[in-house]
Amino acid sequence: MSLVTLTFGAKSKESFNATPHAAISTPEDRMRERMAKNGATGGVALVRKACRFFSLEEVYLVAEVKDGFLAEGMTATLNGRNVEVLGVESKYGNAAQKGMTVGITVRGVAQSDFSDGTELMFESQ
Repeated sequence: MSLVTLTFGAKSKESFNATPHAAISTPEDRMRERMAKNGATGGVALVRKACRFFSLEEVYLVAEVKDGFLAEGMTATLNGRNVEVLGVESKYGNAAQKGMTVGITVRGVAQSDFSDGTELMFESQ
């Protein structure tokens, strides 16, 4: 059994007995707290690779977060088209911060709209 399994279990906070003296938080919870505390409204991501999976309309991006934070539900604009973030995959769950390489599932653009080095500026809705 790994330390992660012992610490977070099934990732269900309801399965733990929280007390007034102990708080249960995950790395993703702490990152979202920092986002709220810093007043983060978005971030900038540098696209490394764009691909589209067979039979799906969404585009999957491998990108590096250059500034700020990135989370599901944010939006961006690319060549006058709205880009909606459907999902973010990072080592902390569904959010990422500066310096992290992440996988981002987006809707509203085509794979051909992206080239290596494209910068996207994301904003909270």
